[in-house]
Amino acid sequence: MKSPKDSDDLDRNQSNESNSSRVDDQQVQKASTRLGYFNYRPDYLQRFNTPRWLLAVLCLYVTAINVSLLGFRGVVVPQIEKRFNMTSTFIGTIMSSVDIANGVSGILLTYYVGQRHKSKWIGYGIISFSVGSFVLLIPHFIAGSYYYGDITINNSSQTNILCRSHSVNASHAFCNNIAHQSTPWVYPLIFIVGLTLCGIGFSIEYNVGLAFIDENVSPTISPLYIAIFHMMAVLGPTLGYVVGGIFSNIYIDWPVVPKDLNSSDPRWIGAWWLGYLIVGCITLVSSIFIFAFPYHLPTYQKSRIKRLIQSKSTNKPVDDSQYGKRWADFPRAFYNVVSNRIFLLAVAGISIDQVLVIGFSTFLPKYIQSQSGASLLTATTISGTTVVISAGIGQILGGFITKRWNLVGSKISKFCFFVCIMSSLSTFVLLISCDNPKIAGLFVPYPHSSNVTMSSKSLRMVNPITPLVACNAKCYCDQNLFSPVCGENSITYQSPCHAGCNITISNGNIINTNYSRCSCINSGSENIVSTGACLSQTCSLIYPLIIGIMIMVFTTFLSFTPTLTVVLRSIPESQTTFGMGVEGVIYRISGGLLGPVIFGYAMDSSCSLWNEQCDQRQFCWRYDNQKLALYIFYIALACKCLKVFIYAMLWYFHRREEMHSAGKIDAEEKEKSSLANGNNEKNGLGSTVEPKISSERTTAAVVYAFPLETQV
Repeated sequence: MKSPKDSDDLDRNQSNESNSSRVDDQQVQKASTRLGYFNYRPDYLQRFNTPRWLLAVLCLYVTAINVSLLGFRGVVVPQIEKRFNMTSTFIGTIMSSVDIANGVSGILLTYYVGQRHKSKWIGYGIISFSVGSFVLLIPHFIAGSYYYGDITINNSSQTNILCRSHSVNASHAFCNNIAHQSTPWVYPLIFIVGLTLCGIGFSIEYNVGLAFIDENVSPTISPLYIAIFHMMAVLGPTLGYVVGGIFSNIYIDWPVVPKDLNSSDPRWIGAWWLGYLIVGCITLVSSIFIFAFPYHLPTYQKSRIKRLIQSKSTNKPVDDSQYGKRWADFPRAFYNVVSNRIFLLAVAGISIDQVLVIGFSTFLPKYIQSQSGASLLTATTISGTTVVISAGIGQILGGFITKRWNLVGSKISKFCFFVCIMSSLSTFVLLISCDNPKIAGLFVPYPHSSNVTMSSKSLRMVNPITPLVACNAKCYCDQNLFSPVCGENSITYQSPCHAGCNITISNGNIINTNYSRCSCINSGSENIVSTGACLSQTCSLIYPLIIGIMIMVFTTFLSFTPTLTVVLRSIPESQTTFGMGVEGVIYRISGGLLGPVIFGYAMDSSCSLWNEQCDQRQFCWRYDNQKLALYIFYIALACKCLKVFIYAMLWYFHRREEMHSAGKIDAEEKEKSSLANGNNEKNGLGSTVEPKISSERTTAAVVYAFPLETQV
């Protein structure tokens, strides 16, 4: 039998053990919010354990990723088309694989990662992106040296581009020489694998990164952080355009430099692969930063309390400790998200924008280059500047307006609706187009010549004007050859042969070779042409076109941050990461797949001069500017009109839900008032409670359909 003293000692020991256990739990909880690696989490590193430093690291990653996936994309597309002989539609389909992988992997990984160590998984995503970047380099190294035409086989072969009095049957030899340049299945497959790995990495970094930011900052500051995050995401394509444009002036087989080709030649291809090599190395080395962040930042608990006060959901909330732990719950979790009408409409609006954003980012440099006649470097610089200034201002201003005027609920939907109307009107600027360059037989007829029937199937002409006329009909020109020359009459010809030239004037410089006795010039002098296309006159309409595109991009991104705020606030906190994944799979597959393919098809449909070798259509040498502008306008206007309709529905249903929630609050208040009056009468105190609820209190209770406590 235990003595009272033994019992007291036992109680004291149990109390000490309980206190010790609580201390251990507190230490574990404290350790889970400390920054560092493994067990090394010193105090001097905790100065970086803040939402601002987390935002800085994530901005570094999203900038680097968008430099590669969106910036380089617009620069490398025309070069990959020529290098591996692909049409714009085909290369657009390949490029869409990154968005398909992004969306499909996003919905699965975000469900699994939602309740796990987010910073570690972001690090895994960055490593996946780095590996994908290195995979994209493989086609360049296994394809061999770039072969850019029959003119480069040997010096004597330059006679093949002159007017000949007899036919040279070299088609079989030519096809054999370029057989290795055909697009074998291995090149597209490697590109798809590399882009898929990049898409998976980007999906984790973007979706999990946004949720990680949102859960560690106050809900009133979250829109500003999200706006900064997306502004840096917009800065990425700009840097990618500029850096990619610089690399486009470096020859593809660097450090080898050809003697008979320069960057102004349409056959020139730049070192498109250098950008992927550099970005892959940067992201791989910097991935060490994100692994240092803890499970939650020290600010998490305070931010969570504020979100719980402000959060609302028409669905039954899922317990944080259980959500995402079992794959068996995946169907129910998916249904909870997609059955949310507000969520779906907001994501649909973002998806429509992504069709234009991803489509434009893929082909905008090529579009500007075709309209202005500028070099690829100039076109990419203009495109990048246009995007970063307008989209960056739109992102920041959208987040600022949301925070400054406390836009919530249907107020955000209303704001986005009117912004969409403005954006729809701005699309009409896309009807502006520059004149086509004067290319004989393509956009202008040969001077003083009557056209004859074209005998070759290699050149697909949209314009009834043909490249074969009386002055060159007996020259037996190779229609596969595109080596433009400029005549004294300021008209560009497809080649010296198409200009009817018979003699080469050698000046010791292969690049600046001239040709004389050209029968199609008729300039009244020596009928000389020089290597290279004629310089087009500066198109004055290019400036209002660029300004109009900036306005369209600005209004597009002005509604992006407010819409994303609606997405984040329309679902429970425990489903935020998974909700971002569902959003990703919807807008990535719809926008990422449709955007490049639709814009690529528009580019191909407006092509006036195809490179068709060995009965196979490959890439386009020259586009019809008027048709190209018209097709792009049709796409943009259709997307914007559909977006206006979607935001009108979002505004309508948002307002209905708020009114429904307000009715519930009124009923609850009246019920409380009735009960209070009944109790007072029962106690003989009379009616002391005013049953009428003031409109001010009702309005305060219904902001974004949040509970009344949100206003405290």
